[in-house]
Amino acid sequence: MFLGETMEILFIFLLALFLDLLLGELPRPLHPVVWMGWFISIVMRRIHARGAEIQLVAGIAVSLSLILIFALSSYFFLSFLHGLIPLAYVIVAALLLKSTFALRELRRAVLKIEAYLFNHDLDKARSAMPSLVSRDSREMGEKEMVSAAIESGAENICDSFIAP
Repeated sequence: MFLGETMEILFIFLLALFLDLLLGELPRPLHPVVWMGWFISIVMRRIHARGAEIQLVAGIAVSLSLILIFALSSYFFLSFLHGLIPLAYVIVAALLLKSTFALRELRRAVLKIEAYLFNHDLDKARSAMPSLVSRDSREMGEKEMVSAAIESGAENICDSFIAP
């Protein structure tokens, strides 16, 4: 039984990776991470001007709510599918896992900056940097942009693929 479960998990992972590389990001209305962001922004807007203690409690409540709403509902839905329609379970599990990483989009962002830098078009490279890095790129030279792209690409691989 253990080997069967391991193979199933491996297949789901490989299917999620394949779907990411083939399709890229899910459309915003179908993306669970977008739903989480909407949920967080709605709650946080209501408590933004409150004191630090209220914000702390709200942050804890939001974190627990996210677990309850998204993780548990996914778990129970996948458990239901697994017992009812195993193929649907594998596909839905792969889509949910795929939604946690974005290798295709990360690659596209890095290659776009690389192409601009290769052509010495620093203005276009600077304008593309915000899709990859959060730091201010307006004053970056070519070497700093290369470094930032490599560092951010590596960090984002960890955050958007290895961690999930």
